[in-house]
Amino acid sequence: MNKIIVPFNRFVKSSNSASFLLLFATVLALMIANSPWSIYYHELLKSEFTFGFLESGFELTEPFLYV
Repeated sequence: MNKIIVPFNRFVKSSNSASFLLLFATVLALMIANSPWSIYYHELLKSEFTFGFLESGFELTEPFLYV
């Protein structure tokens, strides 16, 4: 387990980790948007994300993509 955790911690602490993750997510989104799975990708972007607390009745619903 240490063989996985130590490199992961080193990666997260490096200054390039955020830019690498952003680049990876962008390339992945472009690949999926231009693949046969693009229908599911666009449906995901049209869907809404809901966050809330059941006890207090607070609920916040926002779309994934503002158009």
